[in-house]
This record gives sequence, C-alpha cells and structure tokens, in this order.
Amino acid sequence: MINTTITNHLRPDWLRDLAGRLGASDGKIEPTEEQKSQLKRLQDSAEQFEAVFVKKLISDMRKSMTSGSNGPMADLANDFLDDTLSKAVSSGPNGFGLARNVFLATSAAYLRTIPTPTTETNING
Repeated sequence: MINTTITNHLRPDWLRDLAGRLGASDGKIEPTEEQKSQLKRLQDSAEQFEAVFVKKLISDMRKSMTSGSNGPMADLANDFLDDTLSKAVSSGPNGFGLARNVFLATSAAYLRTIPTPTTETNING
C-alpha cells in the first residue's frame, strides 16, 4: 500500500474552492465539527486515491516500455521506483490535481445532503 503524505488539517485552498462550488459569495464556509471530521476523511481518501491512481499509471507506462520481468529483485526495485515517482508526482500543493477534484465533487455532494438547521418560533407562546 502506498504511504502518502497526508496533511493533518483541511487544506484552506480546497475549502475556499469548495465554498465557491457551493455558492458562498464571500468564499468561506463554516462547517460544524462533525462536518470538518467528514471533510477531513474525504480529503484523506481523495489523496490516497490519487496516489494509488498515479502509481498504477506510472507502473503501466513503465511496463509498456520494457520487455518484461528481469526477476523478483528487479520487480521489487521497479515497484519502489513506481512508488517514489508517484509520491513525487502527487505531492505538493496541487499534486496531480485528481485528489482536489475528487474532494470538491464528493464534499460538495456531502454538504448538500446535510439538512440545514432551522429555528422554529412558537407563536402560541
């Protein structure tokens, strides 16, 4: 399994983009603690998905350019190379870009499904 570098907080630029996607005119959203926890889980999952996808992409590209296996040690070395390259490609502020888009799509859908709390007034006193 790929060991990716995952942030310990929600990425502020991703939250700003999420606010824009949700139509917040000021570019800010105020998620509850429970929503923050879920958004963090979505962010982590999106980053892990990107790392796995990029590793598979790199591995398949390398395999298409080589003639085949040169033995178990070469396979292990190639796996380490694919893992290192995928980390380099998917790390950084924007990475490959797939994680950000997955996060935005899934988190916007998640926040749209949460009912908005309303305050009711009792007119009968």
